[in-house]
Amino acid sequence: MSTTFENLIDETLAELHGQTSDLEQVTFLTANINATDLTLSVDDASQVSRGLIEIDDELMWVTRVDPTANQVYIAPFGRGYRSTTAATHTANTMVTDNPRFPRSAIKSKINETIGEIYPEIFTVKTDESNTSNPVLVTYPAPSDCDVILELSWKTIGPTREWLPVKRYRLNTSADSTAFPTGRSVDIGDPMHPGQVIRIVYIAPAAQFVNLSDTLTSVGLDDNAKDILLYGACYRLVAGLEVARMQTTTVQQSTRDQLVPSGSAMKGSQFYYSLFQSRLENERDRLLKIHRTNTHFTR
Repeated sequence: MSTTFENLIDETLAELHGQTSDLEQVTFLTANINATDLTLSVDDASQVSRGLIEIDDELMWVTRVDPTANQVYIAPFGRGYRSTTAATHTANTMVTDNPRFPRSAIKSKINETIGEIYPEIFTVKTDESNTSNPVLVTYPAPSDCDVILELSWKTIGPTREWLPVKRYRLNTSADSTAFPTGRSVDIGDPMHPGQVIRIVYIAPAAQFVNLSDTLTSVGLDDNAKDILLYGACYRLVAGLEVARMQTTTVQQSTRDQLVPSGSAMKGSQFYYSLFQSRLENERDRLLKIHRTNTHFTR
């Protein structure tokens, strides 16, 4: 079964927490809340402080806490804080106080990594939307087609043979009036009229949207899982170094003596080296599997 977006977020969070010696305080909701509620009932309000809390993927800003009544009060602007989405949450859902690595941030960094790994890591797609026309030389190509791996057309008869096209040229800056996708392909080989043209090409992987989305559904396989994990980690760990800019508190001054300046950046560099190594290995694997056919441009 392919890894889901939610699995990947949880594994990234577990990896990141393994690099820290202190974990967040948590409690849980004792009643359902809707997307507009500003008062939360929790099991132990002493585990919550003013500032950020996280419930599922939503961040909220807490203004005050009543530990006697176990009530947490959210600011009028506090639901869906930091561009997260205000949502309903059910009783028994975990409430995390001042999350060090919010799930919303992890989701964002995983998707940023998907954007970074292309074209080293790519997905292979097939388009069969064109049919051969004796009066046409140029046909529309898919909007995400960057490199054609194979171009062929289906022959007439029961053989089910696809004949490779030896002369073609991909235009990634086609006239958008004639070709709305902005891409076209010129075909120089003769083809029987009305036959299906198959374009096999590489394209960027899609980004995750829903927690149930799998690596397969965005165009990747499970070999890419650790690449996305390490890519998210090196981005998130680097942010810990910025937090050290707060040096006026006693706690931070004491921490400086235990954790030297630059430790977070070294951790980020460690994850970046893992990311680069896996990226190169996976790129080499894909290039061995998917080779571009030799062809002439005209």
